[in-house]
Amino acid sequence: MAATALCAASLAQAADVRAYPDWSSDQVRAARPNSPSTALVFDVQSTVRMEGRPDKATHETVTLAPSFIFVDADDGETLDDGALCRTFAWVRGKPTLHSESCYAVPAFRTFELANREVLQRVMEGFKVKDAPLALAPYWRESELGVQRTASDPLVKVKTGDEVDYRLGAETVVRVSGSAIPFQSDEARRFVKFAALHTQLHPQVRRDLQVASALPQTLEIVASPCSKNAARP
Repeated sequence: MAATALCAASLAQAADVRAYPDWSSDQVRAARPNSPSTALVFDVQSTVRMEGRPDKATHETVTLAPSFIFVDADDGETLDDGALCRTFAWVRGKPTLHSESCYAVPAFRTFELANREVLQRVMEGFKVKDAPLALAPYWRESELGVQRTASDPLVKVKTGDEVDYRLGAETVVRVSGSAIPFQSDEARRFVKFAALHTQLHPQVRRDLQVASALPQTLEIVASPCSKNAARP
């Protein structure tokens, strides 16, 4: 995903404003199509493990429809709205609604990837031995969910219904089991959800789309430099 292409796409559609950032929830509901829609709905039980801290268990219900992704989590709700090209977030019981353009997150991640690539080259130029781990190609691509050029840095090792993705000697992603097969374009919807809401590397997302089945378990090792470093 090139920064120049992303900017061009944003400019091309800038005039097509489907919802404004200061709209209330009532205005959003009135503007959004509300006809019945088929959707894939599943529950996610997550356990975050960090060294020196107690495990943190969370639950969320994910709804993947053709025009939106809705995540109902313990700590709040998020709607990635394709029809209005906005992401909405709110917390039950609080009278606030956060709204941002659907271009905001992809743009940030693309430019942040470029920033980290430049910083890595600078540190290599100064021969810095202990460069931050987040600057390593795999870790930045995993944390940000984007690659400049599609590549497969991980080695796959399959044992039964379990697939390990290894970075060197370390298993950084493990995919186990198959809950249900995907239908229609559900695989595309799932990998979009994974891109927006997890730190799953693009290589693994591509494989999951080809496998076309909802995995039973995903184990992800996040970068130690990430504020969300965890094993969900």
